[in-house]
Amino acid sequence: MRHAAPIPALIDHYHRLAGDPEADVAPFGFSRQSISFRVVIEPSGELHAIQDMRRHEGKRLAPMTMVVPGQTKPPGQGINPCFLWDNAPYMLGVKADDPKPARTARAFEAFRERHLAL
Repeated sequence: MRHAAPIPALIDHYHRLAGDPEADVAPFGFSRQSISFRVVIEPSGELHAIQDMRRHEGKRLAPMTMVVPGQTKPPGQGINPCFLWDNAPYMLGVKADDPKPARTARAFEAFRERHLAL
């Protein structure tokens, strides 16, 4: 018995899932991420608001799952900004009780540069 090559088989499986509205699969090039806050900016680029996106689940606040551009961040120590979403150190350059402020500054600069370049 011959087996299909793994990559084409995975691609075919994704297309089958993407065509099934019950499967709730993120579109190609996007992923589902847990989002706690939304940064809202004016067309001029000025900060308008930071909105809390968390929802009550019992006695705790839980992040909202949203479809965002790109994939999940790969594990590791490198600086890897996401497109239009990320955590506070990348997006805002701040982290409470930051043990590595120089790294946070580099992460913020990488996020800023990525978006300015686009």
